[in-house]
Amino acid sequence: MIVSTHVKNWQHSFYHARINKNFYGQILRQFENPNILFAVVDLFAGAGGTSQGLVESGKAVVIACANHDLTAMESHAINHPLAIHFVEDIRLINIWVIQELVTDIRKLYPHVKIGVWMSPDCTHHSYAAGGRSRNADSRALAKSLHMVYDPENPNSEEGFVAGDSYVQILKPDFVQIENVIEFKSWGPLTAKTEKVKNEGLKEKAIACPIIWEKKLKRFQPKVWVPEEKSKGKYFLQWQNAINQLGYNDDWRELNAADFGAHTSRKRLFGIFVNESMPIRWPEATHAQKPKQNTLFESYIKWRPVSECINFENEGNSIFGRKKDYCEKTLIRLYTGLNRYVPKGNDSFICKYYGNGGQWSDINSPSGTLTTKDRMAVVFIDQQYGNSKPVRINQPASTLTTNPKLNVVFVLKSAPIKTTKQNAHFRVSSETGLSEIIIYESDSEIIRKIKVFMAENGIVDIRMRGLEIMEMLLIQGFPANYILRGSETLKKKFIGNSVAPIIPKVWIEAMATTFNGVYAAVA
Repeated sequence: MIVSTHVKNWQHSFYHARINKNFYGQILRQFENPNILFAVVDLFAGAGGTSQGLVESGKAVVIACANHDLTAMESHAINHPLAIHFVEDIRLINIWVIQELVTDIRKLYPHVKIGVWMSPDCTHHSYAAGGRSRNADSRALAKSLHMVYDPENPNSEEGFVAGDSYVQILKPDFVQIENVIEFKSWGPLTAKTEKVKNEGLKEKAIACPIIWEKKLKRFQPKVWVPEEKSKGKYFLQWQNAINQLGYNDDWRELNAADFGAHTSRKRLFGIFVNESMPIRWPEATHAQKPKQNTLFESYIKWRPVSECINFENEGNSIFGRKKDYCEKTLIRLYTGLNRYVPKGNDSFICKYYGNGGQWSDINSPSGTLTTKDRMAVVFIDQQYGNSKPVRINQPASTLTTNPKLNVVFVLKSAPIKTTKQNAHFRVSSETGLSEIIIYESDSEIIRKIKVFMAENGIVDIRMRGLEIMEMLLIQGFPANYILRGSETLKKKFIGNSVAPIIPKVWIEAMATTFNGVYAAVA
């Protein structure tokens, strides 16, 4: 059920949430399963990464979720229909709608623990924002857990005032938080200054660029950045405020790849628990470099992203495009070529057929090539600042709302025979004759790439972005997960999502504390 619960419309939505007794009953009947120990409210739910992980555990039911994006909530509702979906800013939701359901769950199923999961917007906390201006209101969204949003109140701090919110009204047994590592550095913002030339003086002067803010009807600094000396100040205040409501907390940095995901997405996770709940954390099952022959540790090697790649789609050649790749992309590509293509490198060669990929190490025999074989060195180009290309025999890096990972196919010929005449290269192989021509109009980096191709028997280089299905699998969603919206929106939803594996293994670890409780109650 999808409802809107803006403060002005809360009576309307509350009425509909209660009048549909059949839907309400379906939610409650899920707890008749003795394996279900937790009822969770998923805030900032997006298209459903957290909810998917919780449900996959078989230990939790998501009873309500919220997000301001209608398309995201439609996607969530298709995959998780037995939850109340609030298309709303979580600061404006009438929480008593959820409390009505929570009260019934506690009455009918007293063994079930109530939880709240919150993944506040991380954009204005992340170092990835660089020197861009940060928004104080966005950074303060976590306050909605225990404070009331009232931006018109002159006594408000970042739009919030003291009052009953999720923690006070729902009285959850536990609250789980997910965000970027820098969330713990949450503190005041300060105006960014810069040095400018000052006529008549040798030294540059320090200036603060300002802009006219229409909403506020006043001039204010153009760019706001975290104040170095006060980093973590607001986080500690927020942390202490929730603990004073009867909770204890703990925090850890978890890497999704350590639990079997195809992404090495690393995030900060925290948990607040009341006196009825112990704190439990999941134990890693995978490692980047597992130790061999150890008595007490037994880890599996990180899962390779190659398991998620569709090798039938090689993409298009980097040459002859309507719009050439930019210089930085080509430089990264050239770096990848030097890193993974030469013999003696520990990169992987992909020998694949139309029905899927087969892998062999570059230092081992590649097997007999047939006319139907396709052989390539395949790696991932990461378009993140100074990021380097990575092999596909390891997890992919973090997916973002604007995915900047490309799959690169370096098509090789075998056997190789290369001849050169001026700037004209000919690469011959059993598949025919390929020509590599360096034109006067070619940029310096294109020339380097072409020379490298000729010297290494490369007949073409193809590159493409990740497919939606590949992104879903890398992040940890099932292949049949349904997303609404355009391709751009779907990529945004995946990049915004929590890797499902973390909430899954975390809630499973928490469930070990309560195994057998239901039988005892019954």
